[in-house]
Amino acid sequence: MIIFICSRLRGDFEKNLEFAEMMAGAVIRSGNVPLCPHQIARYLDDKNLEERELGMLTAKRMIGLADEVHVFAGKDGVSEGMAGEIMEAIKLRKNIKFIDRDEVWNTIHTRSNLATEAQKRLESIKSAISHSR
Repeated sequence: MIIFICSRLRGDFEKNLEFAEMMAGAVIRSGNVPLCPHQIARYLDDKNLEERELGMLTAKRMIGLADEVHVFAGKDGVSEGMAGEIMEAIKLRKNIKFIDRDEVWNTIHTRSNLATEAQKRLESIKSAISHSR
């Protein structure tokens, strides 16, 4: 299945881009193909109105290729760009799945923190073993 990732880009650009790329990775790991319009921002200047509009048009074309649209929205709501993508998905009668972005983000960071803590404990054990020899 081809899945279009609809999530915020504006605001904290780096954090939002990181989130979208993590979701694209999750789509790949689930055996599907991601369409991540956030990558367009690497090629066009989102602050230039003409280039932003070109990027939005490209994202809408990508939706046409998708089997499903995954909308990641949280407490910060839906951005203008996301709203346009959702409207396009509705117009094209795409399956749309709404996912709580904040819940996903918190889960990712909780797992990351647990992995970091486990790594620290492992290093501590290795150190203790090497010093006891």
